[in-house]
Amino acid sequence: MANAIELKHVTKEYDVGEERVKALNDVSLKIGEGEFVAVVGASGSGKSTLLHIMGALDKPTRGSVKINGKSADLMSSDELAELRAGTVGFVFQFFNLIPRLTALENVSVPAIFSRKSGDARKLLEDIGLVHRAWHMPSQLSGGERQRVAIARAMINDPKIILADEPTGNLDSVTGKNVMDIFKSLNEKGKTIVLITHDRAVAKAARRIVTIKDGMLK
Repeated sequence: MANAIELKHVTKEYDVGEERVKALNDVSLKIGEGEFVAVVGASGSGKSTLLHIMGALDKPTRGSVKINGKSADLMSSDELAELRAGTVGFVFQFFNLIPRLTALENVSVPAIFSRKSGDARKLLEDIGLVHRAWHMPSQLSGGERQRVAIARAMINDPKIILADEPTGNLDSVTGKNVMDIFKSLNEKGKTIVLITHDRAVAKAARRIVTIKDGMLK
């Protein structure tokens, strides 16, 4: 099985005042194509930094990162943008929907920027929200907004979906519904990496990785 994501000896450091802080410390991790992996850790453990590096939103201080077989840490900003647009879909805890756009328009935004022709209406239909296509985010429940965010992540048909605490703002029933969508996407061949502090949520994944103090356990 080929690797969708491969990290080798990745360290990420930040300057906090006069102190140098290691958010990640010599992390090596392989995620195979079609895997569903949950990365579990407490707040401040480095899990969101790990997700950002896996999605080429940030570069490591040291180490190497391959996404879909390509060396992301060696790419230019334009090359990284193209990689993210075509290969990776992102889902965040706070949805990040544009308030002035409808659900349908929000789903369409990445396709507009990447000049691709994804079917936003079909994606809303797939997640049971086509009847809410013309509603604004303020008119949607938290669970509906997260489902719209998942549809938006899928608009460019990415091979990899990275989700950062996607159930963090949802009640348990709604959170389970969202996790069922991720399971369904994984069954269709998508590689899913889920970041969470909740081990009950992580059980939906096929493999669980624990991170603590910037290191995998």
